[in-house]
Amino acid sequence: MHSNKDLWLNNVHSLSKKFVEDNYSEELFFFDTFWQIFSIKLNEVIKSHDAASLFVPMSPVVSELSFARGYSQDFITPIATLIIAEVLHELNEGKYTAPELEDIIHSSATLHGAKNSLTACLIRSLPSLCNEIMICKNSNPQEALIRESPRPSEYRIWTEGIYIVSDNIEKYVKKKGEYLLWIDLSAKQHVSSNNPEAFLHPRAVHLLLCLVEHIGTTLSVEYVIKHVYKGNTSLTLEHDKGKIAQHITQLNNFCGGRGTFDSYLSANWRHAGLCLRKEFEDKYFLFSRVLPNKD
Repeated sequence: MHSNKDLWLNNVHSLSKKFVEDNYSEELFFFDTFWQIFSIKLNEVIKSHDAASLFVPMSPVVSELSFARGYSQDFITPIATLIIAEVLHELNEGKYTAPELEDIIHSSATLHGAKNSLTACLIRSLPSLCNEIMICKNSNPQEALIRESPRPSEYRIWTEGIYIVSDNIEKYVKKKGEYLLWIDLSAKQHVSSNNPEAFLHPRAVHLLLCLVEHIGTTLSVEYVIKHVYKGNTSLTLEHDKGKIAQHITQLNNFCGGRGTFDSYLSANWRHAGLCLRKEFEDKYFLFSRVLPNKD
């Protein structure tokens, strides 16, 4: 199926491990053990299926290992590795534009039951990792796996509890005034239209993005600190909670004042964890350009 199956498997291994290390480092401790099992199963499937039907039989394998979504051990590593393997298998057939690659990732993630937060994380991370692999293989930066998109108006969109990619946001622009939060993530700074003196620190934006990607789900304070403030944590948990409180205040001010944003947050979040309630789904619109404007 591949001109070099071993190279493909090595790429799946290195890219998956890097993805887990960068985004879900708490699972890194069992990656090598999981890979030993996964690679054996993957080789069995390769021997018994043609390339077109390779990954359909892999989903039950992940489920058998009790790692898939809905099982008692809800780890990200197995389902992410399966999606990455499928994406690299697809990329073996040729070069793709950035939007085309995002479509491939999104389709694979949907097929295998990935949550919105994992899908969004894969779409953010995989293109650059895939290009790194191709550049190393060819020792030529011009031989990129992903061709530059000719469509500069492609948008990543977070709204209504979902993440999508679209080439047009006009229908949302018409409703701009209805959103409590309208944020262009590609902008260099974020100043409130409700309060010109209010702005958002980049970490406040990261906190918001983390919460909307997990809307309706309670996240432990430790999880939020690890994924929003990674590399910038304090010596004490209480001090880090203070940072979160600061950025919640910024979000309140950005929206127009106290009680605007935090009224949608779970009460007593310092002890019970942070949950952005489902009622907030129609209150925000976040977007970024796949190819940001040069200005």
